[in-house]
Amino acid sequence: MATERFRILPADRRTVILNSAMAEFASAGFAKAKLESIAKAAGVTKGLLYYYFEDREDLLASLYAEVVCILTPVIGSLPRKVTPDQFWAWIEGIYRNVLDVVARQPVLMAFMVRILSEVSNGAIPPAFDKHFRATKAAVSEVVTLGQRCGAVRTDLPEPLLLGAVIGLMGACDRWIVAQAQSGKLSTDTPDVVLRLYR
Repeated sequence: MATERFRILPADRRTVILNSAMAEFASAGFAKAKLESIAKAAGVTKGLLYYYFEDREDLLASLYAEVVCILTPVIGSLPRKVTPDQFWAWIEGIYRNVLDVVARQPVLMAFMVRILSEVSNGAIPPAFDKHFRATKAAVSEVVTLGQRCGAVRTDLPEPLLLGAVIGLMGACDRWIVAQAQSGKLSTDTPDVVLRLYR
């Protein structure tokens, strides 16, 4: 993860570097992302990036952790006990909150879509999976909550259902990014996504 030297930088400097990295990983993917391009976009040298991060994978892991920190308060905490209608209302609320962030920072969602897709396809080194496990665990907790309240089916093996949900999330996120990029993101977007989830 990022060195202490990076963490003590002024927030605006960290933001410029992280946003440059996010844009590069979102557009090029992990295999083709170049530290030179990130450094140039951030107005720093490649050597300075190595001063802050061990390598490209460390930068990606640091960026992923940063995005998770941004999205965690947006998503909120898991409710303890809900009815099926309350469960779906909570999921809809999450999508509306995330869409509010996406509308202001579409590159953030593009980054997440690209990285989650590449993790699923094995295009990112296996060591990165440890950073992705928390995301999968959180999705698993949501599915379990939905099953307990009767909102999510229980007749499928857990690994299959979890894989299907994560795949569906990726497809929905890619569609949302496309909507945002074409200026078609609307207040109806969560309704469309929720119809598919239900």
